[in-house]
Amino acid sequence: MTKRKFNYILLVTFFFFQIVNCMSANLLEGFVHLENAGIIFDNFFRVLSFTGFLWIIIGLLYEKKEANLNAFYFVMPATVLELSLSYFYFSIHPIELWEIIIYFISNIITIICTIVLYLQTPNKKYSMTYFKHFIYSVVLFIPLNFLHPLVRIIGNNKFWNFKLFGIWHILFLLAFIGFAILLEKYLKKFNKEQRYFIILGLALILFFKLLCRFSFVRVQDYQNVKGFMGALPFYVCSFGMLLLPFAIFSRSRVFQGILFLVNMPGAIIVLVNPSTGPTNIFHYNVMYFFVTHIMLFGITMMLPIYLEGKPNRQIAKVTGLVLAVYFIFMVGLNSIAINLSKGINPNFSFVSESPLPIPIDKIMQITIYKVTFSPIYLLLLWLVQYGISLITYFIYKNLTKNQYE
Repeated sequence: MTKRKFNYILLVTFFFFQIVNCMSANLLEGFVHLENAGIIFDNFFRVLSFTGFLWIIIGLLYEKKEANLNAFYFVMPATVLELSLSYFYFSIHPIELWEIIIYFISNIITIICTIVLYLQTPNKKYSMTYFKHFIYSVVLFIPLNFLHPLVRIIGNNKFWNFKLFGIWHILFLLAFIGFAILLEKYLKKFNKEQRYFIILGLALILFFKLLCRFSFVRVQDYQNVKGFMGALPFYVCSFGMLLLPFAIFSRSRVFQGILFLVNMPGAIIVLVNPSTGPTNIFHYNVMYFFVTHIMLFGITMMLPIYLEGKPNRQIAKVTGLVLAVYFIFMVGLNSIAINLSKGINPNFSFVSESPLPIPIDKIMQITIYKVTFSPIYLLLLWLVQYGISLITYFIYKNLTKNQYE
């Protein structure tokens, strides 16, 4: 077996157990419990271990020295220390047997991967630049419920509640624009290869935050959707977050171009009219919503600027077909979810209920094999989404003056 094949097998195994481990309630729940030093230290080492999702994947895919050494020198000892404090991890919330098994397997595989990466690194000289990048990764991997304890302290003080176009909404919108501008300026300092790894790294971190939502919904509801359904990435933006690292990895102009035309307007629309409700800004529902959409917008904007995602007329046409297939697929998935959950409607990508206070989703409804939908409403939904994608394309085309056509 070649080293490349061996690394790919390790990567798939690591990736699988990371995903399953993210479905454990205690993964995120621990960060709202600060009762004793044991839990606090366990939380600290777990965040350091989280960064392995970035360094190990990059190391196994590209054999990058920086990723290999950061994985070995920081992720490996942090994971060992986290395992030594597992008593505190298991005491946070009642935990099932499968969660315990997956927890240990996931951490053991993490340790094995870090050792393999270290042994595969011929020159083991460490650079302080690597350490600086590791610190950046730690900050970005901090769970988005870490401010949740403040919600209890603040109580019913309405000043801290999110309000549409209130002070907090305006600040989030400024952060939305500011992150994209600062990221574009920051990437200018690097060469083409370095930019690729930074953008891919940010996409992997965003992907991990999406996975961690499965942990959150084990204990609490995410916005208006209850339980496991609230974490499924079958909404336009969350589906975009899911696909983003794969599109970047593919180096495909078509894949990246389609995501650019769909993610950009989607992120803008939901940021202007978010679905968080009047919730405390430190609550996970608000923090997750804004941080992930701010990152989604900023990363997606970099696709045509620094990577291959430069849409042309043909990609704009293909986007319409892809969106049509997507919405039909969501109708089927939404119906399956309703039947399996005995009536709970997750309304994936708004395919069964209109986000507007107008019952257009009820016009000429039909049922085919327990799948109920309105063809007219579905057509309108597609027209709106494809329409804003085309507007995005024409704005992009005008700004770039056809230099990529």
